Amino acid sequence: MIPSGRSRLFPLSSPSSTMSTSPTSERRPSSPRPNSPPTHIPSKPPLIRTASASSALSSRSGQVESRERGQSQPAPPKASARDGEGIVDFDVFDQILELDDDESSFSAEMAQAYFVQADKTFKDMDNAFATKDLKSLSDLGHFLKGSSAALGLSKVQASCETMQNLGKLKDENHEPLKAEEALNRIDDLLVRVKQEYDEAETWLRHFYSQRGAEL
Repeated sequence: MIPSGRSRLFPLSSPSSTMSTSPTSERRPSSPRPNSPPTHIPSKPPLIRTASASSALSSRSGQVESRERGQSQPAPPKASARDGEGIVDFDVFDQILELDDDESSFSAEMAQAYFVQADKTFKDMDNAFATKDLKSLSDLGHFLKGSSAALGLSKVQASCETMQNLGKLKDENHEPLKAEEALNRIDDLLVRVKQEYDEAETWLRHFYSQRGAEL
C-alpha cells in the first residue's frame, strides 16, 4: 500500500485504485482528481470577484468620464476675438490668459500692478523732464518698456523704447542727438505715450469687466 502522504504528490492513474483509497485520505486536502466532476472544483464563486471588478471598473469609468467632461468645457474666448488691434499684441496677451484660473485672477492682478507702476513712472518722468535728467528718463523708459511688453501693450512699449534711446541722446535710428533736441522730442513723446497708455488702460479695464473682474 502506497503511503497516504505520497498519494498527494503522485495521483493514482487508475480510477479503481482511487476508489480503494481509505476514507481518511479522501478527507485530506488534495488537488482535484483528473476525473472529478466539475462540481468538485473549489467554489469561491467567481461572481463575487466579477462584481467587485465591475464595481471598481465602474468607479474608474466614472472618474474618467468626469475628467473628460471637465476637459471638454469650452475655453474662455481669446483676447484676439475682441477690439484692441494696434493697442495690444494678442500673441503675448493670449499666452498670459492661458495661465488664468476660472476667475481670470493671474492676468488681472498683472494688469492691476501695471496700472500702479505706470502711474508712478509717468510722475517720475515728469519730474526727470523738469530737471532735464536725461539719464533718469532713459532708465524710466526702459523700466516701463519692460512692464508694457509683459502684457503685450505694444504701442506703449515702442514709445518707451524711443524714450530710452532719446535719454541716451540717440534718435530712432540710433543716430546721435544733442541734449536740447533730445529734450524737445521727449516733450512731445511724453504727451503721446500717456495717450497710448490711456487707450491701453481703457481697453484692459473693459476686457476684464466683460470677464467679471473689475480692475
